[in-house]
Amino acid sequence: MREERMICGTKRNRSTCKRMRKILFPAVLLAGLLVCGCSDGAQNSVTGVETDNRVTGVETENTVNGTGTDEKTSDQGTEPEEDTPKTSLFLGKYDSFEAWMERRQGSVGFITDRTLLLSVYLEEPDYQWTEEDIQVTNRVKKIAYSFLEEELREKYDTQIQLIYDVEEHEDLLFHIKLEENIPAYVTTEKEREIDDLEDAWIATLPVRELMEKYQADSVGFLFFLAHEGCSYSSMHFIDDGVKTWDESCLLYLRDMYSKTLEYETPAVYAHELLHLYGAEDLYTEADVFSKDTYEKAQKQFSGDLMINTYDVINGKYTIYSDSVKQIITPLTAYLIGVPGVEYPLEGTTELVKEEVGCFSGSTYDRPF
Repeated sequence: MREERMICGTKRNRSTCKRMRKILFPAVLLAGLLVCGCSDGAQNSVTGVETDNRVTGVETENTVNGTGTDEKTSDQGTEPEEDTPKTSLFLGKYDSFEAWMERRQGSVGFITDRTLLLSVYLEEPDYQWTEEDIQVTNRVKKIAYSFLEEELREKYDTQIQLIYDVEEHEDLLFHIKLEENIPAYVTTEKEREIDDLEDAWIATLPVRELMEKYQADSVGFLFFLAHEGCSYSSMHFIDDGVKTWDESCLLYLRDMYSKTLEYETPAVYAHELLHLYGAEDLYTEADVFSKDTYEKAQKQFSGDLMINTYDVINGKYTIYSDSVKQIITPLTAYLIGVPGVEYPLEGTTELVKEEVGCFSGSTYDRPF
């Protein structure tokens, strides 16, 4: 199925790649925080979870589980070090936390990692999730991530291991209650606040236990909002260290640019997840690299998912609800670190990666 919409003169592009984490933000948004994990059809609870007061300014008794054991989820009840990401633990194929940090890829690392994706549904005062709408997001996730699995396997002989299906793994689904709504269009100033909120939300989740349970090498966070908006991602920049360590996607239920507010598409879900593995936006309006670099990329690698998440047919934007029509070209395959793929863009070295699977420099270097 597809929905067509007229081309607008100033359509905001799908992804915002800046990431800034500040310590202070409005505590009121967390004053009523409630987290619920679903397992075996019932709500699990762990009491006594304290969020880091240096971040939130409040203490909350949240209910979280997903593993069947009663444990505190914020460093087992001890206050974490200032520069310790909430996901720090001995995990997966890494012998120690230090070894994990040495890779410098952030919480979502290499494309070949066994990656756990936690789905967190944000309950706002004016927008609550229904079971029907949650099922829509589950369907879109399956289409999007199945596309990534098939594309990488068939074109690049690379196996991507994503653990995300909340119907199969109910302990990967959570709800968080907010005191204020998140806007559909997130400004730069507001996005900085949301960055910090995401850190606080993540601190309430049983990340350690779930990564141990699923033997994951990487973990990403999918935050869902039950209304229209413009989805974007939070990625790791090497020079920012742990400030941008935990990587996530903020995904809206509906597309704010659709005339009839259609559901967000599988192409958008796939596009945003690729950012967490190091993919760059390849549309000119991203304005991170030179116009010449974007033009070369678009000419040499037409159809790439990181150029757009829609088609233009007879002058109309066309989006698809049941498939991903774009492809992963060798350029994006290189940027996300697909084994054996060399830098393919001719005529410029501007997109050469210092290290695959993440972003070079600092978020402060980016023109957001």
